[in-house]
Amino acid sequence: MLMSKVNLFQKFVRGAPQYQHMPNSNFLSPTWRLIAGWMYFLKQQLIYGQTVSRKCKNTKKLRNQNIEFPILVIGNGPSQRDLNRDEIEAFVKGGGKVLVMNGFDRTTLATWLRPDYYLLIDPAYNSNQNPDTVSILKYLEKNQSVSLVTSATFRNFEELTNIVYYINTISAVGLWRKTSPLLPSVHPQGVLFAALEFAIFLGSSHIYVVGVDQSHYLHHRHNRNQEVIIKLKGLHAYDEQNIDGVGRTNSFLTRNMADVLFAHAIFLRDLGRLNKKAKITNVAVTDETNDAFEFGSLQKIINFRP
Repeated sequence: MLMSKVNLFQKFVRGAPQYQHMPNSNFLSPTWRLIAGWMYFLKQQLIYGQTVSRKCKNTKKLRNQNIEFPILVIGNGPSQRDLNRDEIEAFVKGGGKVLVMNGFDRTTLATWLRPDYYLLIDPAYNSNQNPDTVSILKYLEKNQSVSLVTSATFRNFEELTNIVYYINTISAVGLWRKTSPLLPSVHPQGVLFAALEFAIFLGSSHIYVVGVDQSHYLHHRHNRNQEVIIKLKGLHAYDEQNIDGVGRTNSFLTRNMADVLFAHAIFLRDLGRLNKKAKITNVAVTDETNDAFEFGSLQKIINFRP
């Protein structure tokens, strides 16, 4: 039994850094998980630490830069379609900031909305061979006012003349509770966690979210290999996926999708509780959206007072 834990521990540390990876609680005791977590963190720190520190220097100046105004964080879930153009334009005109992420360039909003920040931390976007990366870079090239926010472990985006802000995506899940894009991440490295930490770092008076949906409950199934098979149709605000298209997740990472989504909601609630300066409100109206935060109406966005 001891050797099996040692082997699992060695495999866990040797395999790091891996995106969104966390220790398997079924095999590792709390002590072993803590040791493995620190080894995992220290390995990443050794590999990326100096680079991350250097790249994040420019991001420091953003701390509390938006302290008097709200920010709208737009995910790419179906509820994004509920956004009203007149309300969003009034929100921006009043000084509100907008942060988007991942495949926003493929959404209908991207045809008229110019966000302040475009966040990318998924390792898939670190390669110019990825068609989605090429599409996003073209969008940024056409919209010079949009700042790119991305992982400091990524390459430099020399081809862009946009302002680029780097954030620390070294994983420190469960090791401490400080939340800052300049520090190793204390939450699983999903793009939403990074977006909310960045919004909190900006000091926004109120954080609104939309397009942060959990319609995954209707789309995930397990196969015989314990892989989670994802039906892609209907998961995003863009619908170009083939109706029969599927995706697979790593069986070790997501042994039970319902548990993963439940943990996801808990992390979001904790993040909201840690944030004492701003209130986080979900302004989506769909029944399939994330319920980690209290709900509010879209109309509230334009009724804020700096």
